[in-house]
Amino acid sequence: MRYETLRYLIFLCFPILSACEETEKLLCVAEGFSRFVSCCGCPTAENVHITGTLKDTELLTGHYTYRDQLGDREGTTTFRWLRGNDNNTIKPAIQGATNKTYTLTTADVGFWIVFQVTPHAQSGPSPGGKFQSNRVGPVRNK
Repeated sequence: MRYETLRYLIFLCFPILSACEETEKLLCVAEGFSRFVSCCGCPTAENVHITGTLKDTELLTGHYTYRDQLGDREGTTTFRWLRGNDNNTIKPAIQGATNKTYTLTTADVGFWIVFQVTPHAQSGPSPGGKFQSNRVGPVRNK
């Protein structure tokens, strides 16, 4: 005779403010486990990173992987490039730098660069939060 034990995992979920523009997310916890679960279904950007040479006039490219838990296709995702200093302080967005690529200028020399993605879905809840790469730098002269 074979006996099977029924197992139950009970989650407690708490609403918190999300990156989904004035909607909620849930923080769900169980023994040994915790996870944010978006009840609004907003898209996310994963593996956000930068490639390229960190010298004045060189081209940087931002990369990311789009994810949407509801399966919505990617819409018009927005991008920003940010400039910061060596103590990890990020300044406001670089004017006009709103594409997946960015050409470094003399104004960037000595600074660190961050690529920021705000994923948008074609349908369903959107936009997602702001997802950033690790900072890279400092940018050098040619």
